[in-house]
Amino acid sequence: MQTEISFRSSMEHTGGLAALAGVATVRRDREKITVLGQGDKTVLEVLQYLKEKGVGYSGLAVKPPDLETVFLKLVGYNTAGNVGQAVKSGRGQHEIGGC
Repeated sequence: MQTEISFRSSMEHTGGLAALAGVATVRRDREKITVLGQGDKTVLEVLQYLKEKGVGYSGLAVKPPDLETVFLKLVGYNTAGNVGQAVKSGRGQHEIGGC
């Protein structure tokens, strides 16, 4: 379950962020940078990296996984768009997300 860290910055290269421990992906949309990673440790890693490199930033937002994402992960559902596919569980198969 990934935590989303987003901020605005004019930093040119995001490769250093992508190399940090716990970071899964880094996306950039103009000046908005979004880092997906594993929990509070990743937040600290990102902030420490920005400080050490002297990178200015604003609008820092940290979004932990929501309860729905946590629940779906616990029941074994892949949130990557497998709506309508059966998921095996300890008690057989259950249809998830069908209409």
